[in-house]
Amino acid sequence: MACNMHDHTQPSIVHWDLRAKNILLNSNFKAKIANFSMARTVADPIMPKVDVFAFGVVLLELLSGKKALETKDKGEIVMLCKELRAVLKNEEERVDRLIKWMDPKLENCYPIDRALSLAALAYKKRPWLGQKWQKLSLTFLFLLSHPLRQCINLQVQM
Repeated sequence: MACNMHDHTQPSIVHWDLRAKNILLNSNFKAKIANFSMARTVADPIMPKVDVFAFGVVLLELLSGKKALETKDKGEIVMLCKELRAVLKNEEERVDRLIKWMDPKLENCYPIDRALSLAALAYKKRPWLGQKWQKLSLTFLFLLSHPLRQCINLQVQM
């Protein structure tokens, strides 16, 4: 997806506004990035990291069913990536905590080891960008190809 913008275009571009509402799915669940109004050519090797971080946040939103930032009743702002840090902190309790953290609409119709792997990859410090995109994309594709698609009544609007 976005790694193609970074690695396979000349000049390389950064989307700069990668979020759930800018990722469209076709009837075969193939993702297409939309809204390039903020896209820029890469002027600095750090720029693509913005899209990589944003893609990780989108994956966390998909796993949890929550928004990246939420404001609680008392005005406290909760960041999804900080919430995930608490989930992944204690290795002995990771699986149980992740199951509680995951979107209940998924109804446990996913391989927990792959969900844990995806959450850890989305949260982890960023290695080389191409490698990161590849691991995140492959893990997410595996989750979509799992019976998860049949467990959820997904309706694609065209």
